[in-house]
Amino acid sequence: MMHLANKRRWVIWMVAGPILVAMSAAGAARAASDSCSAATVVDVGIFSGNTSAATNDGAASCGGTNPSPDEWYSFTPASDCLLTLDTCAGGYDTVLSIHSSCPGTTANELVCNDDLCATQSNVELSLAGGTTYLIRVGGWDGASGAYTLNVSCNEQPPSDDCADAIVIGEGTFSGDTLSATNDGSASCGTSQTSPDVWFSFTAASDCLLLIDTCGATWDTVVSVHSACPGTSANELNCSDDACNTQSRVAVAATADSTYLIRVAGWEGATGVFPLHVTCTPGGRPGGGRIHRGADGVRAVRPRRRHRGMRDRLAAMQFGYAAA
Repeated sequence: MMHLANKRRWVIWMVAGPILVAMSAAGAARAASDSCSAATVVDVGIFSGNTSAATNDGAASCGGTNPSPDEWYSFTPASDCLLTLDTCAGGYDTVLSIHSSCPGTTANELVCNDDLCATQSNVELSLAGGTTYLIRVGGWDGASGAYTLNVSCNEQPPSDDCADAIVIGEGTFSGDTLSATNDGSASCGTSQTSPDVWFSFTAASDCLLLIDTCGATWDTVVSVHSACPGTSANELNCSDDACNTQSRVAVAATADSTYLIRVAGWEGATGVFPLHVTCTPGGRPGGGRIHRGADGVRAVRPRRRHRGMRDRLAAMQFGYAAA
């Protein structure tokens, strides 16, 4: 028998549907799955697929992708890690989403991204070891085609200090303050000495940066700062209770500026949290002067003059903005 040790082997499995080639040292090929319930099991690596012959078997909250043909992958990390997925190598206008179960819907969606690298997608999510996650590759507004999927899952970088803040983009992220120490302060929520963790967001364009921990089960405090160390002096916004006892803040972000996000707890509270981040072009909704409400969220009081219907709707929709 011939042994091909230490050599790359390329295998293509032909199937009735799409073709998937897994490119790794082992070189094992896998057939891409057209259904969530039969999702192709993958590990870290680089995979290629094609949704042209796929049907629709799921939905996501971004990219107008609900009727789009999609393919599904299943990923189970051996230990806690930060999963990074992207289709940035090129291809058609993809939409990536991660789900907790099948069928994959907006209700069990954990994160979704449409355009982050040109018209391709990139998502990150903190994963729990031993838990299975479902990955959906769809297309914008029904688009389909060939794509390359990069999968990596690395040890979560330290975020206990502002200087080591985890770099994030738009999406849903998870974290906890259970073993964190204090490395900052804020003006609301009596959180000056609370354990905290830090995230860093750089705006690609002028936008309204919206951040919340809605859905957490403990009393969070979220603040946004312009520099490290994060203090009340460089705080841009702070929120204690905006969605029950969880937090929601907004900042009128400027293109290429970096914002430091602190997640802490009321009077020393700690726990696990989701962090939802969006950045909507258009800046501060409605204009007007800034007012801090009783819940710690700075709200916009719209100007009475020179305000169009678009501004009224924006003010009604968001109801708050930061200086």
